[in-house]
Amino acid sequence: MGRMTPCAFEPVSVGSARTQALLPHRPPLLLVDEIRALGSGPQPALRASYQIRGDEPVLAGHFPGRPLWPGAYTIEGLAQTCALLGGLLGAAAVGQAPVALPRAWAAAGASASREWPLLAAVHVKLLHAVTPPAELIYEVVLTHVLDAIQRFDAEVVSGRNLVASGTLSVASKGPAP
Repeated sequence: MGRMTPCAFEPVSVGSARTQALLPHRPPLLLVDEIRALGSGPQPALRASYQIRGDEPVLAGHFPGRPLWPGAYTIEGLAQTCALLGGLLGAAAVGQAPVALPRAWAAAGASASREWPLLAAVHVKLLHAVTPPAELIYEVVLTHVLDAIQRFDAEVVSGRNLVASGTLSVASKGPAP
């Protein structure tokens, strides 16, 4: 991907079951299938994916005969990817990370929250339509932390197309369920 902050990624494979352990979402609104890579640069980063098969319930009405993946779902998938990165950082801070994390994350983990995420602001441009079948690749980089607020640079790619790009700011609401 590489359009955001330069970052070297280390491949990992964290499947659906372990991903669900870090998120409160469940199908049909779980929009991340797998964590694919962790960023080992100066800022924590995460790459995740979601496979759009074409039989998702939302596509029956968006739009009949010409299914188009809703942009709001793309942004929600980005928000879930931000929550995954925040959750991994929080798990690392208490020694319970489900995967081996890059050493560079140690300092960031101490300030990351393990609380329920609440999206505070979205500044994302939708740049390309997505039609099934397609794979969305989400990439988020934690750029700023201020108390319970985290800011992420984010982008989504499908095939050779940059689908969405921008920033998301996430605040912590309270303890995770």
